[in-house]
Amino acid sequence: MLEIGLVLVALFVIYYTHLLIKWKYPKINGVRVQLPPGSMGLPIIGETIQLLIPSYNSIDIHPFVRKRIQRHGPIFRTHLVGRPIIVSADPEVNKYIFSQEGNLVEMWYLDSFAKLFAFEGESKVTAIGRVHRYLRGITLNHFGGESLREKMLPQIEATVKNNLCKWSTQRSVDVKSAISRMIFNFTAKAAFGYDVENSTGEKIENLPNFIKSLMSFPLNIPGTTFHKCMKDKEKMSNMVRHIMKERFNSPDTRPGDFLDQAINDMASEKFLTEDFIAELAFGILFAAFESVSTTLTLAIKFLAENPLVLEELTAENEAVLKKRENPDSPLTWKEYKTMTFTQNVISETLRLMNIPPGLLRKALKDINVKGYTIPAGWTIMLVTPIVHLNPETYKDPLKFNPWRWKPIRTPCKPNPKPREALHHPIGKWRNPKIGGVLPPGSMGWPLIGETLQFIFCGKDPDLHPFIKKRMQKINAIGKVHTYIRSIVMNHFGVERLKESFFPKIEDILPANLAKWATQGPVDIKQVISVMSTPFSVYTLTMTDREKVLKMLKDKLMERIKDPSKRRGDFLD
Repeated sequence: MLEIGLVLVALFVIYYTHLLIKWKYPKINGVRVQLPPGSMGLPIIGETIQLLIPSYNSIDIHPFVRKRIQRHGPIFRTHLVGRPIIVSADPEVNKYIFSQEGNLVEMWYLDSFAKLFAFEGESKVTAIGRVHRYLRGITLNHFGGESLREKMLPQIEATVKNNLCKWSTQRSVDVKSAISRMIFNFTAKAAFGYDVENSTGEKIENLPNFIKSLMSFPLNIPGTTFHKCMKDKEKMSNMVRHIMKERFNSPDTRPGDFLDQAINDMASEKFLTEDFIAELAFGILFAAFESVSTTLTLAIKFLAENPLVLEELTAENEAVLKKRENPDSPLTWKEYKTMTFTQNVISETLRLMNIPPGLLRKALKDINVKGYTIPAGWTIMLVTPIVHLNPETYKDPLKFNPWRWKPIRTPCKPNPKPREALHHPIGKWRNPKIGGVLPPGSMGWPLIGETLQFIFCGKDPDLHPFIKKRMQKINAIGKVHTYIRSIVMNHFGVERLKESFFPKIEDILPANLAKWATQGPVDIKQVISVMSTPFSVYTLTMTDREKVLKMLKDKLMERIKDPSKRRGDFLD
């Protein structure tokens, strides 16, 4: 019996060693490849426990990631919550991975996140194509820049004032909890009319910290964090469904908010169901409740710790108040745009706000980067905060310093703004065709590209400054475009229209109207085309291309041979 026992123990040790080797050094199609350095941790659970161990509160990169970067380098492998993961803190690799979305990688979420936000099944809210365009459109319609400027800014100001008044009557305030409640109440009311104070039935206001559930095992068992989150999500989904039923029954009392548009679109968009809309509403609530509340809490912390920043911020806001005729009037978008230091404080807070340790993607194919292979099916964590905390870009990167966003220029060479360091690709916004060669340029910020630079410009009547700056950078294409635009504007621009075309139009129009009055039926498009020919320099309206080209060539040769016939027009 002893011999049999020893044999069994030996077989178990051999088998376990074999499994451990396979676990530590996985193969792809039976071939061992060069994986990034790192540790896979214990079988099944990997290094999840080390990731979830409470650490000191810091705005720096997550200590789990920071320690392994110091040990293995910017690219390493690990195993978290049941998944093999390649972690990349290399900006070049991250840029490449983001650019390959839809080709080599796809968006991916932890199992707990996918179940919590219904990223699986028939009612999933992460579909691409038409569904994605609809979701983006309806969200921007009610929470985008235009809605913010015209509708939400006064509402936000009123909400903040009311809550500050309430807090001032209390001995102490849990800032994170109070701000979370304020943001949740505002978003729920703006999106689908849920009023916490005046609602009937079970009130939903003190939601747990959902972030805690995202890095937990998706075990829906009573007592677990994930189970609590699923219960709270079910409450909110039921609340949205209840409001939807009320609006179905009373269509005349709809306020025209986010939920109303979704209900109205159910007839035309077949993918919209009650479950889908409830999941989407929950996603919007989470985005506002967690991320915005964390950002505002962090901003208050920074202001409390930096009295000089608070002093300058207060002075800038008081200067705006002094310029008003009525100090109690609401904040306008024009006033906000003049508050440059306030915007610098916001930018610096966003730079230091690193809620998730990274963004996740899933490899669709084997990917070779920096001499390593990322196997197909593995998860990739892209540590984007590494860009914001790069000491080569930001001096003292962990220090809250809004003045670093102030443009600094020298007579010899302008210093780049730190904002430029944030221009790295995130998501599917940068997705060129395979093998395509794009012109030089910049794709700008994640999601919004360079839209803000294009919209916010001066009132210079010259070429739009957004285009002008990029023409100077892009060179050849810009020069050709500059010449074409210049010559066209010179002969067909506003000044030429006022000085030359208006009198001609006034002369031609009455004569043609009198001529048409003597005719029977008139082909409007044809007669207007004929009428416009004399003052549109031939080419804009004539339909016979060969005749037009021949006429232009004849005119061109005539003027080349006889300069006295030149009239200083477009052709000259």
